[in-house]
Amino acid sequence: MSPPPSPHRRSGRSSTGARADGNANLTLLNIQLIVVLFIISVAILAMVAVLFGSTATPGQQGGAAGAGSPLVYLAYVAVAVTAGAWVVGTVIHRATVRQAARRLRTLRDRGTTPAEAGQAMFMPYATGVITRAALVEGGGLLGAMAVFLTGNILGLAGVGLALVALVAVFPTQIRIERFTEEVTRSI
Repeated sequence: MSPPPSPHRRSGRSSTGARADGNANLTLLNIQLIVVLFIISVAILAMVAVLFGSTATPGQQGGAAGAGSPLVYLAYVAVAVTAGAWVVGTVIHRATVRQAARRLRTLRDRGTTPAEAGQAMFMPYATGVITRAALVEGGGLLGAMAVFLTGNILGLAGVGLALVALVAVFPTQIRIERFTEEVTRSI
C-alpha cells in the first residue's frame, strides 16, 4: 500500500498505472491550488480591511462599532472561531484516518491492486484537507471583517491564526505519505 507517487519519481508500471499516478499528482496539485486560494483570500481581505476599514477604535463613538455596539466583540469572536476551527479540523483529520482505514480494509478484502488502494485512500485525505482549510478560512475571514467593521486590530490575530493553520494543512507528498502510514498503522 503506497501513497500516490511523487511527480519526480519514475515508475515501471503499465500505462494504466502511469495514468493513475498522473491523475493522483494532478489531484494533489488541484488541492494545493484550493488551499493557496484560501490563503490568498484571507490575506487580501485582511489587507483591504486594514487599508480601508473603520478608523473608529473599539468603544469609540462613530463608525460601525460605536459605544454599546455588539460589533466591538467581533474580533474576539473571530479569534475564538479560528481556534475552534483548528480543533474541529483535528477531529476531522482523525475521522478521515478512520474512514480511510475502513476503506482500505474493504479494498484489501476484495483483492484490489496497491495503486487502486492508494487512490482510494487519497480521496478521504483530499476531502479532509479541503474541509479543514475551509473551516479555518472562515475564521480568518471573520477576523478580517472584524478589522474592517470595527477597526479593532485584534481581528488580525484571527487572520494570523488562520494563515498559520492553512500553511499547516497545506497538502504535500510527504504529508500524504504520513497520512498513509497513519492509516496503515490504524488497521
